[in-house]
Amino acid sequence: MITDINLGDSLTNGINIVETLNKTKNTPVIFVTAYGDDELLEDIAMTDHSYYLSKPYDADELLKVVKLTLYKHNLKNEIKANLSNNTIYDINNKLLYEGDKEIRLTAKESLFITLLSNRKNQIVSYDDIIKFVWDDEVVSPSTIRQLISRVREKLSYISIETHHGLGYRLKT
Repeated sequence: MITDINLGDSLTNGINIVETLNKTKNTPVIFVTAYGDDELLEDIAMTDHSYYLSKPYDADELLKVVKLTLYKHNLKNEIKANLSNNTIYDINNKLLYEGDKEIRLTAKESLFITLLSNRKNQIVSYDDIIKFVWDDEVVSPSTIRQLISRVREKLSYISIETHHGLGYRLKT
């Protein structure tokens, strides 16, 4: 949901609507407003919202915020991802199961699988992998290749495709 704070009604504003909505729905919210006084910012901070943008805003910036908000919302709310007929990844608990057998993953392997699971059948760029798995640390290409090699070894029955110069894709 994208909402302005000032909706032209003295009784209802974007904050009131979001507070009401949050009582029954888990909806990602982006506030946009031309106002930014301390009292308003405190009111916004008390709501369950994803982002706040000041007007005027750039359309490209809004699009990026929408994409990131939806991605984070899906990541937070998706519980399990089917990676193959017999393989389930529990995203919230970071556990991978092949049938009834749990497959142990390192923290970095788990982050990589989480990223691929949330973007199944899409190419995930090297930059996105670095940002998500290493939190923008400087890593060498060989470090990324080693991580992917370990994941492929543990999950040989899952198709992780290499797209040279672009990234990787979990094909389901």
